[in-house]
Amino acid sequence: MTQDDSNDKSENGPQESRGCDDLWKLSFPEYVKQRKKIAENLNCPPNLLDQEWKKQCREHGKASRATKQSDLAQSIDPWPEAVRGDDLLREIANVIKQFIVMPPGAAEATALWIVGAHAVECFGIFPFLMITSPTPSCGKTNTLKVIGAMTPKPVKAANISPSTVYRVIDLYHPTLLIDEADTYLRNNDALRGILNAGHSKNSYIWRTIKDANDEMVPTKFSTWGPKVIAMIGKAPPTIMSRSIIVSLKRALPTDKIERVKEWKLDDLGVLAQKAARFVSITATR
Repeated sequence: MTQDDSNDKSENGPQESRGCDDLWKLSFPEYVKQRKKIAENLNCPPNLLDQEWKKQCREHGKASRATKQSDLAQSIDPWPEAVRGDDLLREIANVIKQFIVMPPGAAEATALWIVGAHAVECFGIFPFLMITSPTPSCGKTNTLKVIGAMTPKPVKAANISPSTVYRVIDLYHPTLLIDEADTYLRNNDALRGILNAGHSKNSYIWRTIKDANDEMVPTKFSTWGPKVIAMIGKAPPTIMSRSIIVSLKRALPTDKIERVKEWKLDDLGVLAQKAARFVSITATR
């Protein structure tokens, strides 16, 4: 074996020498980073590989919090049948109206944004979806729940630090659902800067990170991905200028909407599958 061969084996990671039976030896961050390459080497669909990794972790006593987080690494199984775009958008908009009182046209705009979130890699820039209201109890949190049920890899946070934003996005590539932003966004310059950078696909932030040799190395992190921000009042101007804005008001007794319940949200996964199917066909054209 040459020196180059040795280096290549090291850089490719443990999957080539371990094989399928040793997946459990990978920590969750290692698995997320190597998942795609392992699946290609084993000629195995990524979703089946996820199931095998979690199964091995349970068998070896590693079914920890990190194992549960592996759901964030999973992609959505596309709907098995053909999907018409106009029918899909209408169905999503009707579901939103079923649970949330929105101004005219807002449910349709939100439906377009949701489908766009599934195709985010096709864009060079992607707007935030800003959910605002003048007062509490206008349905912002419920709106995040409904949107999250139909978007890829939803991660909801009622408070989040700047470092967590870029680490979560760079590791999981989720749809980030930020709630209660009025309590911590306006006076947080670092958080606003990181979010603003994520409006553009090829923008990165840089941090100095200690490597395996205890050396400090400049490292870039992506903040690109779909983001929904919910807050009372107006967001800072740099956030607003990058956003599609949906302004909510408190529902009236005459408004006919359903309560948001978890079992109802589970049923919305079908729409996420349909969006994934629609994007998988149309995004390549």
